[in-house]
Amino acid sequence: MGGAAFEDQASPVIEAITFDFWNTLMFVEDPGKLYKKRVTRVERVLAAAGHNFAGETIADIAGKVWEKTMNLQYQQGLDFTPEQQVQEIISRLGVDGQAEFFDPIYVAYTEPFLDEPPQLMEGVRETLEGLAPYFRMGIICNTGATPGVILRRLLKQFQLDHYFAVMTFSNEEEIAKPNPLIFRSTLDKLGVKAGVAVHIGDDPITDVGGAGSFGMQTIWLSKINQSQIQQLPDYTWRVGSLREIPDLLIPGDSPFPKFVVK
Repeated sequence: MGGAAFEDQASPVIEAITFDFWNTLMFVEDPGKLYKKRVTRVERVLAAAGHNFAGETIADIAGKVWEKTMNLQYQQGLDFTPEQQVQEIISRLGVDGQAEFFDPIYVAYTEPFLDEPPQLMEGVRETLEGLAPYFRMGIICNTGATPGVILRRLLKQFQLDHYFAVMTFSNEEEIAKPNPLIFRSTLDKLGVKAGVAVHIGDDPITDVGGAGSFGMQTIWLSKINQSQIQQLPDYTWRVGSLREIPDLLIPGDSPFPKFVVK
């Protein structure tokens, strides 16, 4: 059973906030288009190296590797890194994984966002600006096919990186939400305990379930009608927009100390 609407609850004493990345800070408007672009880039690199595979073949194998990646995250809390994904794709294609074209394939697979960046979620900039004086903030991201080094570049490009004291990316930790260790690692770096931290994210399992089971308070970012969900996650609050969060966490007579993130 899910939590009550936020307006019916008193604001907690919060010292730190962690954010999910995908569909919380940034989103991809057309995931299908991105997938095709990634496959096409890989196909071209392979062809240039003398390995001609149909795009459909690469897409089918990449899809199976992606399914494996997601299963490891959701079921075991482990990260199948982009390097491992590319190695798996090459192996399934029957191509030597140690060949000199591995690096170009890795670039083709992991860097499409540098050509066509994702979009910011509604209200991101003003929300972070409003929260930053009051809380230490971090990111906990299941990276998928795009490694943390690229996501850091995107955050810097959008001039959002300075808001976050800690950025945790699953490919660098080799663990993934909902694994409690990735929340513990992040909060240790922020210097706070789980009971005075809140995690914000859209995924009911990896974000809400993972952070909640570690003892954090949670804000579920969701616009889905509750009647469309068979089982609601056990969230603390639920919001439809990031813009609702400053009013939720910062009362007018805020007793919270101000943290300056540099």
